[in-house]
Amino acid sequence: ALDRLQLCPNPQSRDVLLETISNDNFFYRVRCHAAYALTEVLNKMPETWSGVPALLSLYRRIYGAKSCPMLPRSNNFVVTSQNLQQYFLQQALPQALARMRTNGMALQEVQCFIVDYIRYNDNSINRYSDDHYRASLLNALAVCVAPVNTLGGGNYIPDALSWEMNEVVEETTHALNMDTIKPSFRHVVGVAALSVIHNLQRNGHIPSDSKIFWVFAAPKLCVN
Repeated sequence: ALDRLQLCPNPQSRDVLLETISNDNFFYRVRCHAAYALTEVLNKMPETWSGVPALLSLYRRIYGAKSCPMLPRSNNFVVTSQNLQQYFLQQALPQALARMRTNGMALQEVQCFIVDYIRYNDNSINRYSDDHYRASLLNALAVCVAPVNTLGGGNYIPDALSWEMNEVVEETTHALNMDTIKPSFRHVVGVAALSVIHNLQRNGHIPSDSKIFWVFAAPKLCVN
């Protein structure tokens, strides 16, 4: 049914998909699939919405801090059926948001939102690791990277990068360095950060240089 809905880009399909994502009674995989379907619908009807995407507002309402929804609340992963479903949805929604496009480009607000949630992620009071959650945010950030020719860039001088791209490079480098010092589970965070760097190189934001990938591909560097 969700696959059929995404073939019908209209306000009714959008509202049904939003309701599906918001409904806690649905199985989490259905809700995650609805998020991706909603992205497809919105990409086919960009002229019908403006301002903050509804999916972004929904994410901030569910996972944002109560005092300031623009920032994430502290992680509190609890191993219960309900909380696990929220955990998987928490990973899926940024991935879906990152796939939203207008004129072939990711939304600047979505990119800034993902960068902020990476930067201000707080796992200090959580008894469980947030490695996979942080990796999912970095993977979403990689999807947000648009080709440089659509941005009017192409200059490899660091000062010539837009502030948005500077933020992306800064957070990605920080995540990669931290994963080198304190490895995440099977280096999932480092792998996701390398994926962002690869996309930055492939899309012309930074010079293509395979040396960094060879460094992390060295034998016995990553031990499971």
